[in-house]
Amino acid sequence: IAAYVDKVSDEPLMANLPAAVAIAKEEERPEVGITELTFPNGVKAILKPTTFKNDEILMRSFSPGGTSLAGEEDYNSALFSDNVVLESGIATFDQSQLQKKLTGKVVRVAPYIGELYEGLRGSVSPKDVETMLQLTHLYFTNIREDEDAMNSFKTKQGAILKNLISQPRYYYMDQVQHIQFDNHPRRGIPSAEDLNGVELEKAMQFYKDRFADAGDFTFLFVGNFKVADMKPLLATYLGTLPTQGRKENWKDVGANYVKGKVVKQLVKGEAPKAQVNLT
Repeated sequence: IAAYVDKVSDEPLMANLPAAVAIAKEEERPEVGITELTFPNGVKAILKPTTFKNDEILMRSFSPGGTSLAGEEDYNSALFSDNVVLESGIATFDQSQLQKKLTGKVVRVAPYIGELYEGLRGSVSPKDVETMLQLTHLYFTNIREDEDAMNSFKTKQGAILKNLISQPRYYYMDQVQHIQFDNHPRRGIPSAEDLNGVELEKAMQFYKDRFADAGDFTFLFVGNFKVADMKPLLATYLGTLPTQGRKENWKDVGANYVKGKVVKQLVKGEAPKAQVNLT
């Protein structure tokens, strides 16, 4: 049996770094201690230096749209598309190689796609902020399509969902959602069966579409940094994100509360338990 070889790539995260662009607009808001930057591609960055923690910078970004823009036939693929991308890795690095590449760095970046918005969440130590921004750039421009990673995710997540729905608490939460919204297909806890409808091509296509135009993205940065130090990094990695000039918004998916009084008895579990929801 051949000995296991741990493959750790010495390639950089980004082989070719983009050239920084000029900041199109800068506005100070001293009453709340923030600086707002706008780049030529439309990306906005709002920066608020704080001293709550000396080893942390938090990042959030958002853009309107989300899974509300997915058709019913593509909804399951759209719903899990961010998870599929996370499991697949970025650029030339699969998920395992990416984790090894980031060993020694305190950095985390993850894309998300909710019903109304998509974006990224991140946290980093000040010394690794450029790595966080490189990862951010790559989640826009250079994701991987990995069917094995998708199938692995579906297997693991399917087992989790089956276990969840077998628990009375989660069964109750799921049923309440279905009752409140008259069995709307986009409400309730996703099931293992929903995962079966996830297709790699559709998931990737939806994700790429949601991140194809950075022009309506707003990025928020809070933590231990100097605005002057952040400006050139943001001009390099956010100011060069792709833009298409689209004007988008989320849409109403029609998940309305059921009208009238509804009484339904749910039976699950063996031990007595009480729970009250006020919505």
